[in-house]
Formats: sequence, C-alpha cells, structure tokens
Amino acid sequence: MTRPLISDEETLDQAASWHEEALSLAAGGDLIAASELLDRALAAFEEVSGAEHPDVANVLNARGVVAQRQSDVRLARSCFRRAWRIVQRSRLAPRDDSRTSSDADCTNDVQETFDVDGALGIPLAEREGYVDDDTIDRIGVQALSNLGHLEREAGNWIRAGRLLKRAVRLARTWLGPDDLDTSNALNNLGMWCKFTGRFELGRKCYRRALTIIRRHCGPGKARRSPDVASIYHNRGGLEHTAGNFAAGEPFARKSVRIRRRAVGTTHPDYAADLGGLAAIIADQGRADEAESLYREALTIFERVLGDDHYEIAVLLHNLAAVEVARERLDSAWDLYHRAAAMKERWLGVDHPDLALTLHNLAILALDLDRLADAAMYCHRALAIFESNLVETHPTLLACRECRAEIESR
Repeated sequence: MTRPLISDEETLDQAASWHEEALSLAAGGDLIAASELLDRALAAFEEVSGAEHPDVANVLNARGVVAQRQSDVRLARSCFRRAWRIVQRSRLAPRDDSRTSSDADCTNDVQETFDVDGALGIPLAEREGYVDDDTIDRIGVQALSNLGHLEREAGNWIRAGRLLKRAVRLARTWLGPDDLDTSNALNNLGMWCKFTGRFELGRKCYRRALTIIRRHCGPGKARRSPDVASIYHNRGGLEHTAGNFAAGEPFARKSVRIRRRAVGTTHPDYAADLGGLAAIIADQGRADEAESLYREALTIFERVLGDDHYEIAVLLHNLAAVEVARERLDSAWDLYHRAAAMKERWLGVDHPDLALTLHNLAILALDLDRLADAAMYCHRALAIFESNLVETHPTLLACRECRAEIESR
C-alpha cells in the first residue's frame, strides 16, 4: 500500500505535537514514551527543516534531559553538545565568552573568583544583526547549562564548573537577570557548589534563583511549583553537605510539601525529596523516622525505575548509614556493597559519588577490624576525592582522617 503524501507543514505540526506530548510525559515520569516521541519529532524536524534548524536544537535539549534522567550519559552529552553547536552556527556573531570545546572545558581548574553579582550585573551585549526573537539564545543557554549539569552528575566537576559559570553569564547577557532560564542556570551552578564545597556561593545562587521564580509565578503558584521544590531540595542538600543539619531540614521539608502538591506521591521527584529529607533526619539521630522515609522512597523508585538504578543505589547507601547508627554492622556492610556495585555499574570506577560509598565502607571495615579492606577502600576513595574536591571540603578531610586512623593501627 502506498503511503499518502503529507505536506511539510503537516509534518512540522505533527513533530511539534510529538514534542509537546513528550514534555508532558516526561514531566509525569514516563521517560520511555517521552524518548520515543522525541526521537520521532527529531527525525521529522531534521527531514523538513534540516539538521541545523533551531527546532532540531530545541528537541535535542529535551531528548538530552530525558536521556540524562534515564542515566544514559553518552546520549545526553551528545544531544546537548549538538544543540550547542547548532546555536553557535546559527548566531551571526558568536561572542568570545560563548565559545566552548571539550578540550578547553577540561584543561584548567575552576577559579574561586566567580561572582554571582558580577555575572548578573554585566551590561547587555550588543545585538546588532540579530532578530528580536531570543529563541536561539534561549536554546543555547539551556544546552550549555544542561551540559554542565550532566558533567557534574558524571563526576567531571572541573569541566562542569566552567560550563555552568559560563551558562550563568550567558543567561544574563542574552536573556536578562530575571529570566527563568537564568534561574535554572543559577540552580544548576548551586548544585555544583554543593558538591565541590563552595557553600556560600551556592547559597547565593539558590537565593537569586528562588527570587526570580517567585517574581514570575507569584506566591500562590510558588506553593505548587516543581521548580521551587527543586531549589528547596537542593538548598537542603547543600546545608546537609556543609554539616548544618538543623538548618537544612526546613528546606527539605518545604521541598517535600511543595512537590506533593505539584506532582503527587508516586512521582520519582517526590521520592528524591523524601530521600533528601531522610538523610538530614538520619544525621540528627532519628533513625526510625529516616528509615520510614527511605523505605517509602525506595518503593516509588523500584516501581518506576526497576530494582537496578542509580537512585536505588543512593537509597541503599543511605539505608546502610541508618544500619550503622543502629549498630547493625553486618547488615550495613551488605547494603554498602550492593550500593557500591550498583554505583560502579551506573557511574564508572572513578566517580565521586562511588567514592563516598567506598569511604563509608572503609570506616565500617575499621569498626569490623578488617584493616586490609579498610586500607583498600580508603585508598580508592581518597584518590577520587583528591582529584575532584577543594582542600577544605569536609568529605575530603574526613577521608584523610580515616587514612590516618588506618595507618595508626
């Protein structure tokens, strides 16, 4: 049977419809269906508009986000990089600070002189020769911020810092200081600050990001905004990492409350909020409450993601910490090993988050008088931490203390 001919306009309308439907599916947690629709939309846009069209870059951004949530780092990185290259070629006069290459991103360490106020206060760049529509600029900011966020999750923290700081500068330059994509770039930079120990810079990023969102949505919508929930989640995580458990708990509780209103109690983002709150509670000595929250989050993740996923590994790691607090050391040992094996499958052998589990295994091995195991796990963890963390980061300092304890035995 001959397939009926479809006009280019109809194809583009269909592609746009697939794109919008995919975004809704992804927001609801159906990542498999969303990825299939995005692939179809991408193929349709490429066929009609060409591989260099902004619509292609826009779909690539969305496809990369979904791939990242599915832990497909290679595909996500490819999508974000391709989207950014399309933006670079589409702009008539690329500016010096918009340049990025995989070589430049990973060669130099991140300096400590980045200033959020300065980044948001630089004058608007000249726009001669540009159309008033900021679509291509917006796609570019999103691609660069998404790529930095991905590299941070992948453990490439030096490269991530360079990309995320550049994304904040370009968001202000191209879109303005009160744009929602500026808020998103700040939020992503704040997460990087948490993992690398730049806590005060992270707090400033989150405060500014939250102010922008509130200006756009008002107090009523803010109480049901997933973006607000994410910022509170991340701020709670930052205070947790900094050791300010009591200060972090109100932020974590707000994230749970707002996310519940926004997406309900079966969404994986809600499960992540529960896990973040549980971690803060556990470190304040409330093991029973923490375990209950972890178990609820684990049920949601297993239903949505299956029983072998990075998010499952994070919860197993945290449940092991609860078992240690209860002095159930053999149970904790098994949970940490399951978490480490799962993290290694999903993240690779040199990721900082895997190092965190290895560090905890080293401490537990000391408690169990397994000195050879303790030395091995500590050595692996410390090598990873020293390549990624600033010298004052509490996790790096704790790992060095663990090494000193092992050497003194």
